[in-house]
Amino acid sequence: MKIAISPCPNDTFLFHAWIAGLVAKPPEVTFADIQQLNELASQGDFPLIKISFNCFKHVSDTYQLLPVGAALGFHCGPKIIAKAPFPIEELIQKRIAIPGKETTAHLFLEKLLPKPKAKHFCL
Repeated sequence: MKIAISPCPNDTFLFHAWIAGLVAKPPEVTFADIQQLNELASQGDFPLIKISFNCFKHVSDTYQLLPVGAALGFHCGPKIIAKAPFPIEELIQKRIAIPGKETTAHLFLEKLLPKPKAKHFCL
C-alpha cells in the first residue's frame, strides 16, 4: 500500500510501527510538506494520505476522514510566530507567511483574525 504523510513528529509517531514493519507489511511511504500533500490528494494516487482540514472539502468525493490522527486541539496551533509580541489588531500592518493556501492555518487566518497587509504562501 502507498501512503503519504508529513515528516512531522505527529505523523511519524502515529505510523512508526507500521512503517517499521512491526505490525504489518510496511507501506510504501512518501514524505511531503502539508501543502504538497494537499496537492497530491487532488490527484487521488494514495489510498491513505494526510491532508489539512481545509483541503478535505476539495477531496471529500475521493477520501474519507479517519477518526484518528488530527493535530488540532487547544494550545497546539496553528500559531503566529513573530520576532516580538504585538497586539493582534496590528496584523493588518504585517506580512505573514503561511504554509499553504489549502492549509488549516490559512483557513483559521481567514475566518478568525484581522486580514494581514500581505500573505506569502510557502512551499
